[in-house]
Amino acid sequence: MPHVPQDLRVVGLLALMAGGMSAARAEFTPTLTVRHERTYGKFRQGPLPRPDSVTFDPRRSELYVATPQNHQVVILNQNLAPLFRFEHQVRDGRGNAMPGEPGSALADDRGQILITDRLSALIDVTDFRGRPLRSIDVAPWIDAESPVHPGRMDRDSAGKLYVVEETTQTVLVLSPEGKLLRQVGADGPPPEGIRMLVDVAVGADGAICLLDGTAEPAIRVFDSDGKYLSGFGEHADKPEGLHMPAGVSVDSAGRIWAADTVAHEVKAFTRDGTVLAIVGGMGTADGRFYFPSDVACGADGALYVTERGGDRIQAFRVETVQEAQAGAAP
Repeated sequence: MPHVPQDLRVVGLLALMAGGMSAARAEFTPTLTVRHERTYGKFRQGPLPRPDSVTFDPRRSELYVATPQNHQVVILNQNLAPLFRFEHQVRDGRGNAMPGEPGSALADDRGQILITDRLSALIDVTDFRGRPLRSIDVAPWIDAESPVHPGRMDRDSAGKLYVVEETTQTVLVLSPEGKLLRQVGADGPPPEGIRMLVDVAVGADGAICLLDGTAEPAIRVFDSDGKYLSGFGEHADKPEGLHMPAGVSVDSAGRIWAADTVAHEVKAFTRDGTVLAIVGGMGTADGRFYFPSDVACGADGALYVTERGGDRIQAFRVETVQEAQAGAAP
């Protein structure tokens, strides 16, 4: 994720402390229930310092968490039990290995791990234990004077890779073999072009969701060919608003989940922007968030949220209000 300007964080936090979000939530009636199940990590201590992103691999039911502060990729099972961790290394200008700052990691169909790093212009490919195999250089495909910077990633059911390219503010769509197929979001729909592209998520139907941290609409939906379909999400104090979104994911029902780092919330939307659930609020207790950095949708209604300020990941269970009421009935 691009670094968020400190002055924007402060302005947003002061606005929320003034009570704007509590008023907005008071106007909202959820249609989904989101129940906390478990937590891995602990505020200002423990094994997950300042996690930046999370992805879920449905083939292996594993989570891949990038923690740039300690240079690691952490692999957890769907119940948040740690499986393995490794340090990601990059090359300096002289070709020497040095600790990296991984920003995103995910697994492909073969169990190889793809990693983008704040200190590298390459997408690194490693084996399941983090041993380097090869790298994908996206620079030849980019028409930009500045160095390229691959960021957050997602994959679709066909194995295509979707990569945020932060220099051009576009998403690169790559084949499973690592070849460029198309770019998405180059011009940006009205009323504003893309200003700070922070994340991408792909739905089961191939729809592509782009998340903009500062421009409106914050969430922009494109079809699988890159044609703009819809957008929503004002930077405003209301249930459907997003102050400074930091991560996006799409669940199996097509609902779009967004983590709002300054509001300390995660919200669920339909594709037309109707808000379905608001989760969290500022805090370090279970079920609350302290600067959430990303969100990932798992299997059977599982939802995962990383917190850059909270030094942890939380797991939740999502149900409709009707399902929750039926399960609670005697």
